[in-house]
Amino acid sequence: MAAVTSDAPIPRASGYIAGPLYDWICFILAPLLAIGFVWIASRFAWPLGVVTGPGQQRTRVELFAAVWTYGHLFSVVFRSHFNGAIFQKHRMRFTLVPLALYGAFALSTPALVIGLFLIAIWDVYHSSMQNFGLGRIYDAKAGNDPAAHRQLDVWLNHVLYIGPILAGASLLPTLEGLRAFPAVGWEAPASALNWIGGHRTAIRSVVMFAGAAYVVYYVDTTLRMLKSGYRLPPQKVALLVSVGIGSIFAWGFLPPLEAFMISNLFHSLQYFGIVWVDGARQLGEHASPLERGRRALAHLRVLRAADRRCRLLSRKRATGFVALVAADTDGDLADALLVRRLRVVRAPQGSVSKRRFAARSEP
Repeated sequence: MAAVTSDAPIPRASGYIAGPLYDWICFILAPLLAIGFVWIASRFAWPLGVVTGPGQQRTRVELFAAVWTYGHLFSVVFRSHFNGAIFQKHRMRFTLVPLALYGAFALSTPALVIGLFLIAIWDVYHSSMQNFGLGRIYDAKAGNDPAAHRQLDVWLNHVLYIGPILAGASLLPTLEGLRAFPAVGWEAPASALNWIGGHRTAIRSVVMFAGAAYVVYYVDTTLRMLKSGYRLPPQKVALLVSVGIGSIFAWGFLPPLEAFMISNLFHSLQYFGIVWVDGARQLGEHASPLERGRRALAHLRVLRAADRRCRLLSRKRATGFVALVAADTDGDLADALLVRRLRVVRAPQGSVSKRRFAARSEP
C-alpha cells in the first residue's frame, strides 16, 4: 500500500471544486437529480407527447435528453481545440488521428462496424472514468496524493457504474452492436452475444458477488489507509454513494431506454459543470457572469452551425461525421473519436442504429 506523501497538495478550505451548492447540484447529486427528472417527466402528458422530426418520431423528453447529451459532446471542443495550451500539447491527437480514423471508417465497412460497437463500450467506460476523476479531485483538495491508490478507485467506480449494466437489463442492448458483424462476414461476435443472452442469470450472480466482495475490500483498505494518514473527503463519499444508488437503480431495475436517458442526463450535467468551472479558470477566477454568458453564446453558435451542416449533408445524402474528442477529468487526456456515417451500414434486419434504439426501448 502506497503511503500518503508529505508533499501532498495543499487543500482548499472548503474541499469543494467550485463551492458547496454548485458541487452538490452539478457533481455529487447529479445521478439522483437525473432520476428525479425522468420520474417527474414520466408523470405528465406533455413531456411524453410525440414530436415528428426528419423521418422519425420522439417524445419531448427523449428529444430533450438527446439535445442535452449532444450538447455536452460538443462542449468538449472548447476544452480541447479551443484551449491553446491543450491543443498545442496534443496537436497530432486532435488533427491527424481523427482524420485517419475517419478515413478508415469511410473506406472500410468492417472498420465502421467495429467503430459503431466500440462507441457503446466507450460511452460506458468514459462515464465511469468521469466519476473516478471527480473523486480524485476531491482527494487532492483534501490534501491526499492524487497519484496514490488510483487503481483502487478506478475499479470501485467500474463496480458502481459498469457492474449494474453487466447485471441488469441493459447488458444486451449495450452489446447490440455485435449483431452487425455477420453483415461483414464475422459470425463469432453475434454468437458470443447469443451465449451472453443465454447465461444472463449466471452473469448476474457472478457480478453481484464480485462487486459486493470488492466493496468490502475497498472499505477495509480505506480504513487501513486512514490509519496511515489518508484524509477521507466527505464529498467523495457522497459522490460514490450517489453514483452507486443511481447506477444500481437505473441500470438494474429500469427499462434500458430510461436507464440510458438517466445516465446521459447526469453524466452531461457533471460535464457541463466541469466546462463552466474550467472556462471560469481560463478567463480568471473573477470572471463576470456576462463574460461567461458570452462564452455560452459562442457555444450555441457552434452548435447551430454544426446542425446546419449536418442537415445539408443529410439532404445531399452524403457521408458525414462528427469527431468527439474527450478529456478525462483527472487531467490525463483520454482521446476518443466517435465517427458515424449519415448513411449507416445496413444489416439484414435494418440499420444498426434502429435496432439498437428498438432494443433500448424494450422494457
